[in-house]
Amino acid sequence: MSLKMSMTEKILASKSGGGSVRPGEYIIADLDLAFAHDPVMAILTQKFFETFGDDGKVWDPGKIAFFQDHLVPAKSVEANDMIQIMNKFVKDQGIKHYFPYGKNYGVCHIIITENALALPGQIVVGTDSHTVTCGSFNCFATGLGVFDVGVALGTGNAWFRVPNTILISLCGNFKPGVGAKDLILYLIGELKLDGAKYCSLEWEGEVLENMSIDERSTLCNMSVEAGATNSIMSLNKETRAYLDKTTDSTFVEVETDKGYIYEKVITINLDKLEPMIAKPHRPDNVCSVLEVEDIEIHQVYVGSCTGGKLEDIKEFHAALGNRHLHSDVTTIVVPATMKIYKELFELKIAQSLMEKGAVIESPGCKACYGVHGGVTRSGENCLATINRNFIGRMGNPKSSIYLASPTTAAHTAVQGVIKSCE
Repeated sequence: MSLKMSMTEKILASKSGGGSVRPGEYIIADLDLAFAHDPVMAILTQKFFETFGDDGKVWDPGKIAFFQDHLVPAKSVEANDMIQIMNKFVKDQGIKHYFPYGKNYGVCHIIITENALALPGQIVVGTDSHTVTCGSFNCFATGLGVFDVGVALGTGNAWFRVPNTILISLCGNFKPGVGAKDLILYLIGELKLDGAKYCSLEWEGEVLENMSIDERSTLCNMSVEAGATNSIMSLNKETRAYLDKTTDSTFVEVETDKGYIYEKVITINLDKLEPMIAKPHRPDNVCSVLEVEDIEIHQVYVGSCTGGKLEDIKEFHAALGNRHLHSDVTTIVVPATMKIYKELFELKIAQSLMEKGAVIESPGCKACYGVHGGVTRSGENCLATINRNFIGRMGNPKSSIYLASPTTAAHTAVQGVIKSCE
């Protein structure tokens, strides 16, 4: 009888010889996409040329991507130096997928989705922990260290420890005002920061079939906050249709074998889920929004790979309704990509948000990375739709960050204190 495998195990097995793999096993697997972004370029290229020589070449220019998202527009001379290192490396190596600051740039994980660079059954690695976002497209996606990616650029493979698989089984449906961000915050609160260490989170449930691409991405994106190696789910109708429209590449969907025995099964009844929030200074310091209502907020930040997608900003706008933003709250909206930025204006959402008192920033990681575009003040409380709230995450260790959904962000931005409803 053949060994039963999970989605993740099947992908890792197919890319490492085609046999079978078991949790805990160490393997070397072929990659389908490796990527990096601007803040790591100096050390990345140094490692690459140390390993492969001054005339070293990447293994496949068509399977590598580079992004300018963390440091643009350049905040300093040093940041611009990083960008120039990237420009030179891309040109010298003939990299096919390049997204520099300009008309088609943005946060790497969302740009990958927009361009269908991560496909079912593939292995995707990048120099960012939130590479796990791509698992919503039924692939194995994980962040690696800069040195590992630097070597992978020349070899086309990387080593992995096959993770155990935890099944997240969803039943019921979201109540009004509750969504994917509340769900993933709740799960992180249950698992804690290391509860999924060396594990793959696999999602199942009828609700996933009706979730948008952006909502599904939110679930996978923040799985790493519980320590997950990767997060993965089957395709639904919307993702299949999107891939059919966006790419001509062939792919094979992967499903877990029936009868597979999971490391753990966590069942969540969405009917009982409330709006959730992560209090300072940990993503797993989670409670119901009702428990912290009326705490004064000085800044509301809607952005990042977690909360700057089109559906996130549309949700924020819809929750505002006809209300204007509180005059004592600085409200910043940062679309993840230029495509989203343009769509906000085409849909008249950007104009509406500005009329209500919000500032629409250009795309990028911005204050989620803590370097520019909304760095918090000392003593300030910020409610953000980003993925992490560790001390200093948004650039100031003397401020406090609360993580919440776009809906909670909207109600809070209007009332000046944490609120989950009007």
